[in-house]
Amino acid sequence: MHNRWIVLIAGLIMQTILGGIYAWSTLTPWLAESYGISNGESGFVFGLSIAVFTLVMVYSGHLLARKGPRLPALIGALLYMAGYFLASRSHGSFPLLLLAVGVVAGSGIGFAYVVPLSVGMQWFPRQRD
Repeated sequence: MHNRWIVLIAGLIMQTILGGIYAWSTLTPWLAESYGISNGESGFVFGLSIAVFTLVMVYSGHLLARKGPRLPALIGALLYMAGYFLASRSHGSFPLLLLAVGVVAGSGIGFAYVVPLSVGMQWFPRQRD
C-alpha cells in the first residue's frame, strides 16, 4: 500500500474522531439528568466549540502552509484529548465544561480539521470532483 493511501485512511479516521463533537446532543439528556445542565447551557457549550473551531481553523491553515501537516495535527490531537479529559473531570461544572469542550477541545478540532482536507486535496489532485 502506498504511503499516500495510509495517510488518506488516517485522515478519514481523524475526521471521524473529530466529528465526535456532532454527537454532543446525545450527551445533553445525561448532563441534564446527572448534573442539572440545561439544554441552553449544553447548546452554548456546543455553539462555542463550533465558533472556536472555526476561528482556530483559520490560524491552523496558515500553520499548515508554513510547517506542514504534522504540527497542526499533533497540536489538534493534544488539545482535543486535553479538552475531553478536562471535561471528564468537571463533575458537571458548567464553566469547566464550557472551557474544556467549548474552548480547549474546540481549538483542537480547529487545528486538526484542516489537515486531512488539505493533504487529501494535495495528494489526490485528479479526484477532486
